[in-house]
Amino acid sequence: MEFPESPADLPDTPDTPKLAVMHPDTAAVEDGGDTPPNRVTQLYEQQAAKHEGETETRIYKNYALFLAPDADRMDAAIDEARRLEAIEALLDSPEQKADLSSEQIEELRERSDEAQLMLGELVRNVYRHLYYPDRDGLTHITIGATESNGGTTLVDAVQTTLEDKIVKRDAGARGSAHVQQKLWQQTQDAMSTEALVNQYAKKPGLDYLFSTKPIRETVSSLVSDHGYAYWDGESGTAYWVRTTEPETWPHPEPFAKSPDVETSIRDSDVQIGSDFVVYRDIDALVDDHLDEIDRPEQTVATCAECGAEVENPEGSEPYYCEEHQSDTTCSSCGKEVAASSCWTHADAARNASQTNPGRRARR
Repeated sequence: MEFPESPADLPDTPDTPKLAVMHPDTAAVEDGGDTPPNRVTQLYEQQAAKHEGETETRIYKNYALFLAPDADRMDAAIDEARRLEAIEALLDSPEQKADLSSEQIEELRERSDEAQLMLGELVRNVYRHLYYPDRDGLTHITIGATESNGGTTLVDAVQTTLEDKIVKRDAGARGSAHVQQKLWQQTQDAMSTEALVNQYAKKPGLDYLFSTKPIRETVSSLVSDHGYAYWDGESGTAYWVRTTEPETWPHPEPFAKSPDVETSIRDSDVQIGSDFVVYRDIDALVDDHLDEIDRPEQTVATCAECGAEVENPEGSEPYYCEEHQSDTTCSSCGKEVAASSCWTHADAARNASQTNPGRRARR
């Protein structure tokens, strides 16, 4: 909880939601609460600027919530507070306690305990006007007696009231539509996991993220099921589950064979930070990190007829050198087709290649 009197008193950070408990002298609600008190509006709109005495627009508005007192209920709480203050002053005075019997002192202590409980309940009933961000600004809701009675704290009462808007650790992955419509910056091909998390603090109306585990599960789901890719900038690892080759991958060896590529992902592989980036597709990731992704172990293609090295082979095995392959004739029978299309002799070449393998690892 925060007890702000000025924008400088209410931190503008994306880590956790901030509950601002407003002072009765500056933000008491007298008209039912539909219109937020001016001080609440000021704190919601502004944060302290770097230069002393100035303010600037608050960035993480969605994580600024306000609890304001009801003016009509304040008198009873003030009277109880004064009663408690008088009892405690008597108990703290050695001179006055000297004139009391042990039974009277014990009775005063019991009254003090009762007054503290009563004051706590009265305060919870006074602070019943909750203002929380929505897409159109601050929304007002009254915290009911059920949420605020007993030993409930103000924070507990607010969490109970907004329970449906809280994303807890066990909430599970968010859907891809939620990511695209609520979190993703539409002009970007990539977003860091830190930026995705911060969207919950920035965009008024989104839920309150109490744990990053659902976001880590979301990233894992996006990569596994929706064609996204993930880059771990700390280890230099790309995560991508699809089987087609990236258009931006320039090497003949399969992208998935790189030692820097993982073809499966778990939520435990995902970290939150600026160096951990989610991409809409694999081509954008390769564009950004091609120099950091090691090329797979290279192999040498050899002619299925004579074993000579074939430079820049095209297609799949068997391969043929210039002497044994023509673009228009079969090297074995002379038919007017590509050698790799002449099935009769291609089969023979494959059998021959099993004796004289057509590919061997470069030493």
